[in-house]
Amino acid sequence: MLGELSVKCFRWAERDIVLAAFSTGLAIAVYGVVFGVVAGPDWGSWHAIAASALVYSGSAQFAAAQLLAQGGGTGAVISAAAILNARNVVLGAVLRSRVRTGIVRRAGVAFLTDDESFGLAVASARPAVRVVLGAGAIFFVAWVGGTAIGAFVGAGSVLFADAATAMFPVLFVGLAAISVENRAGLSRTVAAGLGTLALVYALPSVRDFVPVVAAIAVSLVGGRR
Repeated sequence: MLGELSVKCFRWAERDIVLAAFSTGLAIAVYGVVFGVVAGPDWGSWHAIAASALVYSGSAQFAAAQLLAQGGGTGAVISAAAILNARNVVLGAVLRSRVRTGIVRRAGVAFLTDDESFGLAVASARPAVRVVLGAGAIFFVAWVGGTAIGAFVGAGSVLFADAATAMFPVLFVGLAAISVENRAGLSRTVAAGLGTLALVYALPSVRDFVPVVAAIAVSLVGGRR
């Protein structure tokens, strides 16, 4: 069923939408691997995969995994998920005027709308429904597939788990490569990635804040005014 839906979305989506979504989908897949590595041992591989398929919210899933690992209760998990996903109300409101279709497709758009598919829909001249469904199907398969790889492959490998966790903040910088338009931008992106990776290993206790520091530092060097 999922495979047939993905094929239909691929056929319906314009080729440029698929190409634009492909590089982002690769990064999302690695995020999924990291989540599978983090959640798989505690939740169970199949539960982690089911969470990615049904919840389909990376920020909420990572927050839930962190809270549960620290002994947080159900109320804390629900509160964190509600706060992190509150932005989807705004995203949906922005897209609503551009989604003129039946209830089935509206439901598909609602489920597949995330930060990445929303960004592509707003930036593209193509119909928003096509963009969200086409790109969203790619992102969904990448997220669930990455989770499955992380949950099954990473569960028994400490080295794999450490490497995946270390790469998580680096990928935030990697997503910036999508918007690179010149050599200077490419150089800053590469420098940010390498610097972030070095800081992650040098200062593991502040790993989650490293991407923010790297982004600020690189944006202040060589940027246009």
